[in-house]
Parts: sequence; C-alpha cells; structure tokens
Amino acid sequence: MKGLLAVILFVMSFMPGAAYSAAFDSPNICKAVISTVMSQSPKIIKINRVTNGVVFLSYKRPSDGKYWAQKCKIVGSKVIWGSAEGRWRDDPQDSVIHFSMSKDKKRITIQEAHSDGSGSVKSFHEGQI
Repeated sequence: MKGLLAVILFVMSFMPGAAYSAAFDSPNICKAVISTVMSQSPKIIKINRVTNGVVFLSYKRPSDGKYWAQKCKIVGSKVIWGSAEGRWRDDPQDSVIHFSMSKDKKRITIQEAHSDGSGSVKSFHEGQI
C-alpha cells in the first residue's frame, strides 16, 4: 500500500496544476515563463484564471501601454504557452521551455531553447514572483 501511495504521489506531481511548492505552483511557474519569454517583469503579469490545468495570464506593457494575454500549461518539466486566443507554441520549430527548481524549492530556473540553437536561462527566487 505504501508503494502504491508513492506511485500515485509521483504521478500527480507531473499533472498540470499540481503544486510544486508554496511559492512556485503552476500559475506562478507560468508567470515566470511568460516573464522570461516576453522579457517583462513578473510583477506586472497577472494570473487571470486557471481552467482545466491551463493558466491564463495578462499584462500591460509599460513601454507603450499595450495589453497582452497568454495561456500556459505544464507537462512534466516542460511548459507550453501561446497567446490567449491563439495557437499553442508546441511545434518543434517553436522554442522548447523547461523549468527546474532548486532543492529547497525557493528558486526556479526557466530554460528556453530555440530551434536555431540559441536560448536563454533565467532564474527567480520566491520573492520575485
């Protein structure tokens, strides 16, 4: 029975919407990803709602006041995003985004790899999100 519980908890940890830590639950992981992808401060990004494991976020860009809205979902350590009303950015030609957490779960690292071999890495501590 103990082994079955461990397997269930392990599988649940990879489900969309699963809590990864108090500071970095799936909405906040998505917030860090959108911050990284869009080169915006996570402080301006608002979590609008979470529906069936999909996180809907938005922000007003400070440089011109333009409103942007995205969606995001987590599949294991991979994060897939897209514009709120547009397609998911999960085609091999799109960037591939993964996240990892520090052992103490107080820092998250977002890794974005583009199909041309370029990419970026950005880390956030729990107070930044």
